[in-house]
Amino acid sequence: MAKNKYIEQSLEAWHPILYQEIKKEDELLEAQRQFEEEAKELESSLEHKYMVGLEYCGWLPETTLQEKRLKKQVQACYPYCCFNHQAGLPKRKYRDQETNEEREGEPVELYEYEHRMVKNYETHAYYAQNKIRGAGATEILAVRHMAYKYAVVNRIEGRKYLLAAGVNRSVAVGVFRRIVVLLKPFPFIYKIIPNSLNPTVLLFRGGGEAKALSAHPDAARGEENVGDVLLDEASAWELVDDEPVLKAYEPFVAKSGAHIGVFGTPKGQRGFYWTKIFDPELPRTKYYKHLVTLQEVKNVPIPIIDVAEAERLRLEDPDLYAQEFGNQFILPSLSIFGSEFPVGEHRAEF
Repeated sequence: MAKNKYIEQSLEAWHPILYQEIKKEDELLEAQRQFEEEAKELESSLEHKYMVGLEYCGWLPETTLQEKRLKKQVQACYPYCCFNHQAGLPKRKYRDQETNEEREGEPVELYEYEHRMVKNYETHAYYAQNKIRGAGATEILAVRHMAYKYAVVNRIEGRKYLLAAGVNRSVAVGVFRRIVVLLKPFPFIYKIIPNSLNPTVLLFRGGGEAKALSAHPDAARGEENVGDVLLDEASAWELVDDEPVLKAYEPFVAKSGAHIGVFGTPKGQRGFYWTKIFDPELPRTKYYKHLVTLQEVKNVPIPIIDVAEAERLRLEDPDLYAQEFGNQFILPSLSIFGSEFPVGEHRAEF
């Protein structure tokens, strides 16, 4: 926008809508410029300008003396021991009891149940996860594992990771913003620096690509060389019939050797998440079914969920507790959404 104050005021008076659009565009450009400057500054402070080709050193085996020795040697290289320590560990979010503001705590190491998410996903072409609320599947699989896989170790030109996390593409874009923040200190890893506020596509120097899509049957039409498809919070998509979406994404398994992952927290006996995967009366399903329970999520040194909140819910609302923390597909009449689902967008876990 013109810097002359008189011109700005004249434009605002003459065409206020156009003025606001230009002003918004200027603000977006300034935000992107600032993001790129901050990324370059962070990059300049790095001791080494490379990414570590080990996902997480804490997951290295240590059953033999040799394995224990090797693990200790790797961890001595901190923070260049593994990708997750180099990029920065996740932080547990909590709500300040005095101010009621959401805050971030200290970094939290990754746990074995999160390792099982990655291992089970990578060893099965069709993977489905039934998780409790707040188990961290989006952070581990959709953000960190895919960032490592496509930004660090992939060497196949044009290999793609597709993410659909809600009815609107904006939900998947929100997940990609977390990848952009995670990789902010390492701009050298990109072919093109992504749009920090609206990263619909991520292009990495090693040839990997990531695309944010919507839960629509035509969203992935024409895509090729797809390596991974994640359907995040698929149990909560607000669609009258969501099966065509699944049918649109599944062929990538046969077409290009992709893995497809479907995960969510139960939201009643509805949708393909129930009818094609988790309904116990199904004669068979091609999906490997992975249950992530409250016990394994809370029985760690620093749980990422609020255990006290879960216990309060168990006492105050057993049906909601069964759904959110008990992995149960309760009947529609008992669901927190009732038999009729509310208007609005169900968002992926953040």
